[in-house]
Amino acid sequence: MSKFIPSKKHQPCEICGDTSGKCRTHQDGEILLCMSFSGSKFGEIQNGYKCIKEDKGKGWSTWKIDNTQEWTQQQRSEWKQRLEARRRQQAKQDEARASRALSERQKHEQYQKMLAELDLHPDDR
Repeated sequence: MSKFIPSKKHQPCEICGDTSGKCRTHQDGEILLCMSFSGSKFGEIQNGYKCIKEDKGKGWSTWKIDNTQEWTQQQRSEWKQRLEARRRQQAKQDEARASRALSERQKHEQYQKMLAELDLHPDDR
């Protein structure tokens, strides 16, 4: 099983420089887990490393050495097309979610119904 080694004084995180042990480096050194840049988005580049997986509530994001200089023009254009397709799909999902949501007036009415059903404790009156 592969292991991640915590950052330490003599082996700091290559992305943020942390030495407290919060960040991790894979045994082979190709993959890093960084807590300092856990809020980074996919594709973001920091200190020569590219974010390949965003933080999903675990506390750190996953990073790999940035090799975008080695990409051919065709690979770059294909990646951009896939990225645009993902963004369009996400926009459609967001729009569908928004259309299913209640309007401000409907939300207000629902909150009023819930509050009307609740009783106030006599000590709070």
